[in-house]
Order: sequence, then C-alpha cells, then structure tokens
Amino acid sequence: MKDYIIHIGLAKTASSFFQKTVFPRFQGLNYPGIAEVRSFVELNHLQLADDSFYKPEKTKKLIDSFEGDKILISDERLGGRFLGFGGVINRSIIANRLKSLMPNARIMVFLRGQTSCIYSSYHQYIKGFTQGIKPFEEFIYQPQKYIDSDGKDPFYGSTSLGFSPHYVFYFELLKLYTSLFDEVKILLFEDFVHNPEKVLGEMEEFIKPSNSLAGKIVWEDRLNTPLIPSDLHYIRYANSTRYMGNKLLAKCFRKLIHTLNYGFSDALDAELDAVKKLAPIFYSNNKLVTKYFPEAGIQQYPQEYPTGK
Repeated sequence: MKDYIIHIGLAKTASSFFQKTVFPRFQGLNYPGIAEVRSFVELNHLQLADDSFYKPEKTKKLIDSFEGDKILISDERLGGRFLGFGGVINRSIIANRLKSLMPNARIMVFLRGQTSCIYSSYHQYIKGFTQGIKPFEEFIYQPQKYIDSDGKDPFYGSTSLGFSPHYVFYFELLKLYTSLFDEVKILLFEDFVHNPEKVLGEMEEFIKPSNSLAGKIVWEDRLNTPLIPSDLHYIRYANSTRYMGNKLLAKCFRKLIHTLNYGFSDALDAELDAVKKLAPIFYSNNKLVTKYFPEAGIQQYPQEYPTGK
C-alpha cells in the first residue's frame, strides 16, 4: 500500500517556499512539483469540477500511476477557494474526494493567524495575477455580518470576489480533516517564522523522508515577500489605470494619485486599523480550536489567534 502525504498548505502559510525549496530536496519519496500537480486535468477537476463532470476513476488512475511507495502532494488550492462565493464552497468537496481516492492518506495542515493571513492575502491580491484594485476595506466580504452573527450566519455572495473570512475559520477545517483521516499533523506559520528548524524537524518526523535537511536550508530566501506600504498602494492605483487605454495618461494619473494619497493622508494607519477590527470575527472560532485541538498550539499566539480575552 502506498503512503500518501497530502499538504494542505492554505494560502500565505509559506507553501510556495516549501514546494520549491524544501519538498524537492527530500529523498525516499516522490514529490510531483506544484507545476506538475496543476498541469493534470484530473487534479484540476478534483478541486473545481462539479460532481456531474468530475470523473473519480480517471483521477484514481492518475494517482495510482505516481511512482514510488511514498508520494507527497502539495497544493494550496486543496484548502478551498477563498476569493468569491463567501463560503469556501469546495473545501469539503475536495476533502471527501481525497478520502475516497486515498483513504489512508496522512494530512499535513498549516495555519496562520487570521488577520495576518488576510492582510498578506490582500498584498497578493494587489501584486499577483489578479492585479486587484479594491481598497482593503472592500477586499473582505461583508465583515460586519460575520461579526453580527458571531460567524455563523453571514450571507454568501454569489458574485463577490472578496476574501471570505470563513476560509480562516480553523475549527471547521480541522474538524473536517480529523473526521475523515486518522493522521492529521497541524503546523503553525508563526512557529515557522520564529523557529524554522524546529518546524522542519516536525515535518520530517511526520513525512519520514530518508534524509534530513536540518541545517541545510537558507530560510531567509523567501519567495513571496510583502510589499512596503507605499508600494502596495502605488501598485493598486497602477492596476486601476490599465483600464484607461492611453499609457501617458495612465502614467500621469498614477503619479497624481500616489502624490495625493501620501501627501495628504495616512492610508496605512487607516488600513492597519481596519485589519485589527477584523479580530472579533474569529473570537469564538479560536476558542473552539483551543478547546478541541489544543495540540495545534494557537494558544501560544494570542495576538495572532485572538479570542477576546
């Protein structure tokens, strides 16, 4: 029987770093890289296709064809879609399909403090392929409704491309995977930031490669560095000018908006204040994680995983 390890990285938890710098250097296992994983239509359908189009027998055939006795599969998209449709609608669909295909798989989940994760996702929204133009306050889908309902009964948007706070409701995520799989390893982004060698050791203990990378990784070589505040806003305004057509006009507009934004206002302070105001959305959920999954260790980081205490 093959040993499948599935890395549910979630967005902004250093997944790209592990996929490009760590996992390929493990020996004694087959690690199809992220580019290869995303090239397979069968895995694309596993994540995104409706049941009327999804063909599990084809995906099963592909997975069985992977060479070796130990296979490591990693893709942030396995954690569900966090932009649009408000409720991470495909997360449980993916989890149940993974269970059907690889019932004895071992799951490795990475978490990150909610407000930090959301703000980092906003940076990616601005600088990444989406070339986003929304201010931060509009990037989050109806946060007040999450607060008012204690995260239980928000309306989901069928057309919104905003960030769904439910993406970082970790109790439901952990409950889902622990109910389906016998082995679920929970790791924290904050532990990785403070002591990457310790996290590497825990990862190796779980994955069990035939070699160790202890002391061999240059942890400073980050792949997705955050933007500095002024560049973040400048790029957002630059993104908006792509609709203007005339390049010279767009350049003049970008200069004007950049000057006004930073000459007469302090956009950063207002933005960071908006980030802090999101914390109450997660109070109850983080309390549930602390109660039912104390091994996750989020109680060590009360600022990153707020509970309102």
